[in-house]
Amino acid sequence: MAEKVGGWILVESKGGYRRLARYAIEDEGPLNIRFVRAGTVQEGTGADSDRIGQPKTRKLSYHATGQVHLDHRPGESVFMEPLGRITGLNLFAVYRVPSVGRLDEHDEALSPSDLVLACPEQSVPTQFLFGIGPCTTSAPGTWGSISLEGLFTLSVAMAPEAPDYPEHLKIYFSIFLWKGLFEQLPIQEDLAHAEFRQKLDASQGLVVSPATPAAAKGGC
Repeated sequence: MAEKVGGWILVESKGGYRRLARYAIEDEGPLNIRFVRAGTVQEGTGADSDRIGQPKTRKLSYHATGQVHLDHRPGESVFMEPLGRITGLNLFAVYRVPSVGRLDEHDEALSPSDLVLACPEQSVPTQFLFGIGPCTTSAPGTWGSISLEGLFTLSVAMAPEAPDYPEHLKIYFSIFLWKGLFEQLPIQEDLAHAEFRQKLDASQGLVVSPATPAAAKGGC
């Protein structure tokens, strides 16, 4: 499948940019989010215990059907609203980083399709919440958003780490799926793809909010 729309989700801190993730929307779904990190896993615990020697980058897919899963654990899916039938904010993932300063630096020019989040503090553990909502609903002020007009809005927000987070896991990057809205697929696969493709073809473009002045100009 060809990439229809894509860009970076970046964190701005201390005058530079760091890579949180890269998003891509394909012709028939899914919405793919790659949590990009250079290098390979050298030691593992929890979700990474079986990934020694594999790339640190992990990929999450939100399918047109509403199925959401991490690609290295496809059997552990949750089910959200189908991409062509989004009616409310669907929180689907949490990405926890031990510190923003440990994210990879971004050394490319900014693009109008990039979302930049401001982060004043690099050294503390931070959780990033990912959600999808309808384009007709404005995300709360603490959220940055990428709207594909006529289809849906991908929103990202920063939140403090949970106070009861296990001490022995605090040095690791972690991804958690949100509790699903449904127990099984809420729509047939062929119908979901047809509806998504129809709305994607009718979409009038991408709106990124907030957009930095540099990104709007295509500069760096």
